[in-house]
Amino acid sequence: MTAERKTRLASFLASMMALAVGLAVFMAVSFKVEILQRLDLALFGWLSGHPGEVAGTGSADDPRMIERFEVAAEVAPLQALFLDDEEDGFFEQVPPPPADVMVLMARLQERGVKAMGVGYPLQWDDPDTLAVEAMRRVMDRMDGLVLGYRLKDSTAPAPVAAPFQRASLAYSEVIGDGTKLPVVNGIRGVAPEMGGDRSLAGFTGIETEEPDAEREYLLARWSDRVVFALPLAVEVARRGLSFDEVHVHMGRFIRLGTDGPRIPIDFRGRLDLPEVAPEREALKATAVIADTLPEDFAREGATLILTDERLLGGKADREWAERLGRVDAAIRGAPVRTESHQMKVVDRRILVGILSLLALAIGATMSRHVVKRSVVVALCWTVGLAVVLAVLIHFAQIGPMPLVWLSMPIGAVVASVWLAARERVEVVDSSQQASMATKVAKPDESKRPKKRRKKRR
Repeated sequence: MTAERKTRLASFLASMMALAVGLAVFMAVSFKVEILQRLDLALFGWLSGHPGEVAGTGSADDPRMIERFEVAAEVAPLQALFLDDEEDGFFEQVPPPPADVMVLMARLQERGVKAMGVGYPLQWDDPDTLAVEAMRRVMDRMDGLVLGYRLKDSTAPAPVAAPFQRASLAYSEVIGDGTKLPVVNGIRGVAPEMGGDRSLAGFTGIETEEPDAEREYLLARWSDRVVFALPLAVEVARRGLSFDEVHVHMGRFIRLGTDGPRIPIDFRGRLDLPEVAPEREALKATAVIADTLPEDFAREGATLILTDERLLGGKADREWAERLGRVDAAIRGAPVRTESHQMKVVDRRILVGILSLLALAIGATMSRHVVKRSVVVALCWTVGLAVVLAVLIHFAQIGPMPLVWLSMPIGAVVASVWLAARERVEVVDSSQQASMATKVAKPDESKRPKKRRKKRR
């Protein structure tokens, strides 16, 4: 093969490698491979001048979005109704039986309450069947009643309970690695009340996880569903959102709806809690029955949760109630999207054509002899492409995948290095073969048999 043909072949192979790497990265980012997607988002944020404010992969199905978030200047305080150890004679017993729970919720509905949470499990030894049915009918008149339960991971798994099924998200919809989420498969307790046909549920604790004063679990995995902590489920219900509108990005955030708060979480679905709990508006639950609630308490749009704070009640329920104010403040005080701008998307066929031409151009500049030259050329291509991408983002409002473009020179360098190494091996082999041929053609004179001289007589 002539030197010219070898050079053309080397350029072609470098171009094909560059194109292959670019297309492979494009597919990986489009299908949301976690590591590459994060790197691509970081590169786009750096080039656009909006680090941490970028969403979307840049594909036609998920275009780039530049979003700006602001923390609310003021968050309305949490409103809590609590049970205590004092017996005022308003309830038949404490905790209230089904008949009293029915009256309590009916009174709250009259005040306009459409969403609320119950922060302790509703369980009775031998409840009145008619009272339970009446209570469930009253519960179903609420748009977002969220019942609280402690969850466990037992050796006898149970199917996802109906209220948790209604207030959950498919595990397949979670973005990122959800394998570190705590796993649960049942509700603690014997025959807990599941509420009506529209009742929702959230967890108030996970048996297998130790309580942490600095963090709170907001997510857990139950079979093929992701269930939510009660304060988070209450906030979703209060906003009138479907749970399918909750976006979970593991290790980054939970976003409620399109413009709702973006709650930061870690890789295990935990929320960092503020050091100081804000003041809450807390009244005895008996005030509802006595009709002594303030005028602005327990109205439509308020965040209302019923808690069990009795000394004789469950210790876990009481400790959860103590942390509730900090958890609620962190959720409702999370940044809210105030502005969003969608970037343009290049048609996929046009993009493939541009990448093909770019790959040919990159391959033509690679050297099949000098590796250092190829590295320098690739570095120049990378810097030049970064400048071009920045111009496209700022002036043409196009939202490309920077990782696709910037990875192509790397692919070309790899091909060039491989070809140069292969050529060196061929040269060495050729020189060795030539040396061996010379040795065969010219036998060693020292090994020739010496002729005997005839002796003169």
